[in-house]
Amino acid sequence: MRSLVYFFTTFLVLKANAFDPTSLKHFESVPPQAKMAVARFCLGEWGGILYKNTDKDFEIMRTVPGLAPVLFEVAERYEAEQEWNGHHYAWALLSKRTDATDNQQRFVRQKLESILDRNADPGGSTFKQFALTFLGNYPSVDNERLLIQYLRDTNGGPKRAILSEHAAESLGKIGTAASLVPLKDYLRRYTPPPGAKWRQHDIAIAALEQVQARLEAQQQRQATTQMKKATLPQTMASADEAVAQTENTDDMPWSVLALMVFAALGLLWLMVQGGIKARR
Repeated sequence: MRSLVYFFTTFLVLKANAFDPTSLKHFESVPPQAKMAVARFCLGEWGGILYKNTDKDFEIMRTVPGLAPVLFEVAERYEAEQEWNGHHYAWALLSKRTDATDNQQRFVRQKLESILDRNADPGGSTFKQFALTFLGNYPSVDNERLLIQYLRDTNGGPKRAILSEHAAESLGKIGTAASLVPLKDYLRRYTPPPGAKWRQHDIAIAALEQVQARLEAQQQRQATTQMKKATLPQTMASADEAVAQTENTDDMPWSVLALMVFAALGLLWLMVQGGIKARR
């Protein structure tokens, strides 16, 4: 522990944009295998001679479960200190993860809504781009609604056009039937002249194909479920009929046995009567 404190202190002296990771509320809950990666990230060393583990640490912070709370806290801390490189990397990591809670998603939506009409957000357009990608990891009506809002907001110059691309890509991942018309409108808006090639057009086509494929798969599953429900009563009726036939078949030997008993008794009676007459 003493060596860890010495490590933190040394880097805090060297890096003006660093902060003590142990000051974070969620640092104690970071899994052991990710603690050093998160600590180095807080110390502001994501490149250069002093920091050789960038790719490895980023992979750890991207994949290890349970890191979303501390990464949200790091992003907010870097924004408060206007350290935009750290802010950029924190949101880049969050946009790759899929373990955010409903409350964390709500926080992102509220922040996106509050800066919708601004050409720049904290740190340039960094937050908006990564936040729109972030929403594409979590299917929900609210996330889809806000993505559609950003998809249609293309009147603010090239920055907003770039943001609409991120919104279209995310709708491709989580969009429902509600996204079809907005995506088709977006496709028409960015249909290039003959011989030209526009990135927005390709993104719109890919997103529409994803949504339509997902809807077709859902319809196929629903049709299969309905077919199973429709055949279930018939199957149950067939089973009942088979049981009844089995019961009838099981009853047949008793009927035959009773008939044979009565026939034997009748034959015995006739023999007895015949013997009596013969004696007379």
